[in-house]
Amino acid sequence: MKENIKIRIAEEKDIPNIVPLAIELMRYHEKIDPFYKICSNAELIWQNYINELLLDLNSRVTIAESDDEIIGYSISRIVFRPHIYEENKIGDISDCFIKQEYRGKFILQKLIKDGVTWFQSKGIRYIGGQVDIRNIRTSKLWQAMGYQPYIQRLVRDFNE
Repeated sequence: MKENIKIRIAEEKDIPNIVPLAIELMRYHEKIDPFYKICSNAELIWQNYINELLLDLNSRVTIAESDDEIIGYSISRIVFRPHIYEENKIGDISDCFIKQEYRGKFILQKLIKDGVTWFQSKGIRYIGGQVDIRNIRTSKLWQAMGYQPYIQRLVRDFNE
């Protein structure tokens, strides 16, 4: 059976179905490192955050649907750098998630491509995403799409 995957811009009515996916992504990262531990009211915070993004002209929340079920989402944001740079606006795909049972079907790539198309329509030249370096599968996926690592963020836990 062929799945009918639809990529579209999220709407306010989609927030209750996006939040559990965002929490699942955060829970995955919690397993990687305690640095990612989420707070007890993370769901409410995510609801408010996604609602803010939907109202922000410099942000785009995109969802992937299969038979009217939201199976993935991405967040694309225009980030402003100091004006010392010639290119002071960059595209950042900060979140990208697909439910486990739908992975490996190029849906993530479609969400990323949607973000790229949107960024390009805004005149954005440099576009990137964030991937924990220990998430090797996703890092390889981004690199297969032509993205290259360009900065390494170093974090230290001072309570250890």
